[in-house]
Amino acid sequence: MPAINGIPVAGYVTFGGEGGNQHNTACTLLELLKDKGGVPHMHQAKLIT
Repeated sequence: MPAINGIPVAGYVTFGGEGGNQHNTACTLLELLKDKGGVPHMHQAKLIT
């Protein structure tokens, strides 16, 4: 993947992967995108029951 310097990035995760849960997986995904130059933005949705 080419560099994405300065481009805002976000991730949407519906299941856990490495790390075992959605939060850890989203953080890992954003870290990988940040390493390519992206600017992470994270919003955690809450399920209302």
